[in-house]
Amino acid sequence: MVFAMLSVATTACDFGTIPEGQDPEVVQGVRLELVAKDFGEPTEMMSLPGDNRLFVAVRRGLVFTLLNGQIGLDPFLDIQAEVNSVEAEQGLLGLTFHPDYASNGRFFVSYTDDEGDSRIVEYHADPASDVAEPGSATLVLHVPQPFPDHNGGHIDFGPDGMLYIGLGDGGGVNDPGDNGQNPGTLLGSLLRIDVDGEPPYEVPPDNPFVGTEFRSEVWALGLRNPWRFSWDPPGNVFYVADVGENAMEEVNFVDPNEPGVNFGWSVAEGGICYIESSLCTEETHSPGLIYDHSIGCAVVGGVVYRGSEIPQLTGQYLFGDHCEGWIRIAEVSYPYLAGLGVLDVPPLSSINAIAEDSSKEVYFLTGEGEVYKLVTALVLLSE
Repeated sequence: MVFAMLSVATTACDFGTIPEGQDPEVVQGVRLELVAKDFGEPTEMMSLPGDNRLFVAVRRGLVFTLLNGQIGLDPFLDIQAEVNSVEAEQGLLGLTFHPDYASNGRFFVSYTDDEGDSRIVEYHADPASDVAEPGSATLVLHVPQPFPDHNGGHIDFGPDGMLYIGLGDGGGVNDPGDNGQNPGTLLGSLLRIDVDGEPPYEVPPDNPFVGTEFRSEVWALGLRNPWRFSWDPPGNVFYVADVGENAMEEVNFVDPNEPGVNFGWSVAEGGICYIESSLCTEETHSPGLIYDHSIGCAVVGGVVYRGSEIPQLTGQYLFGDHCEGWIRIAEVSYPYLAGLGVLDVPPLSSINAIAEDSSKEVYFLTGEGEVYKLVTALVLLSE
């Protein structure tokens, strides 16, 4: 059975077909508070448990600390000499800290190098220091990139302690290398590796494609340009956003305990057959949420709100669009989309990333170098 346009009754919803013809619920009582600016082009922000510092990665190859609205005088990490950020989708694209960073000081970055290839590199720092050890670099993974776009680049540790790496299809129009469905490449895939094993990494023996024709590092395949992914352990859902080609943007809802997912690219886009292929079958994963390019052009994957300052958002998945700058929420009753809402805040100039602090409060990073925190709106009572 080939893909068809998905409906609310199955596993996805086009923003133009909200249940029963209703408009998205407008969520009031929130506002965006400017925390910092002048970062350049931030691409990621990470936090550490029990630590008030925020670590902001900038595309040209810098990482800064941010504490109480103040940017560190010296960068936490400066790898501008190693990073190629000439094209818009190149640069320092990912940053994450080892789950035991407080004791081992290990952290990882993802960037494009002078050849335009993707690199995952480990660094070390004194956990209490605001400056890392620049000479501590150890290459973990090198992936050749045929084009300068669709690099993906998000990296993060999952609840299982494994390092997950999102890679796009290698770029070009319509996946010219068929990398989304190519068993011989790491491109167009979500990888899962063990960086605590024999250096530079080991493949977890329970990865789904171990012993098959596919690369054993692959946890899921069929991605065009994943930007970004996140887990919600209380809801037992893994969210993977994938930027579309010509028509559709998608967010995938995944059971984190069911690896081996095929997200469909490049035979499908947004759950709809993109080209005629026997691979476009009911066995290919249907996205949980889709929207077309009439309201946006590049989905920015977000997080499920698990903070304490805005209780009305608890359990809601927040996401945005890079081009239009709007912020929306999705209520998910896995594996279905239960409803959509739009936050009553002005759209941002652009959205590069969505992040959390150590208290699970949510932040938005813009292409103009700003960091905004989502907070409760002030309510003025009349006398």
